[in-house]
Amino acid sequence: MALAAILASACADGAAIGRLDEAIRRGDAGAVREHLAAGVSANASLPDGWTPLTLAAHLGYLDIVNAVADAGADLEHARRVGVERQWTALGWAATGGHREVVESLLARGARLEARSSRHQTPLMAAALGGHPGIVSRLVDAGADEQATDASGRTARELLP
Repeated sequence: MALAAILASACADGAAIGRLDEAIRRGDAGAVREHLAAGVSANASLPDGWTPLTLAAHLGYLDIVNAVADAGADLEHARRVGVERQWTALGWAATGGHREVVESLLARGARLEARSSRHQTPLMAAALGGHPGIVSRLVDAGADEQATDASGRTARELLP
């Protein structure tokens, strides 16, 4: 393939990913489904280190979380900023207090003990977000209450 064709393809892919990012941020599940059907990867790297699933979970868009998960999104992929591994979709949903998204991700098998670079779990994310109901739900689902982050704190110690 000629260099010009490769560059044109990369630009087209970048534009499609940009449109997917915009659709997620608008909460437009129909447009997200269209982009996925057109071949944009459910695991695409969006701006600022997001994936479609982590961004939708962070924003609390259940329909979009389900659409990208159904399209094969990796439940365990974490947002990355530089070398820092942040939370998986479950962590982002938990810290935002998005209970329906948390429930959907749990039903799909999201790992309760996925860790960020700071060794924080989704349980700790829920605690940091100030969502005791989600903390309780994750504990009921089997999250380790005794797990500690890089500073040696448990989720209960992180609750505001």
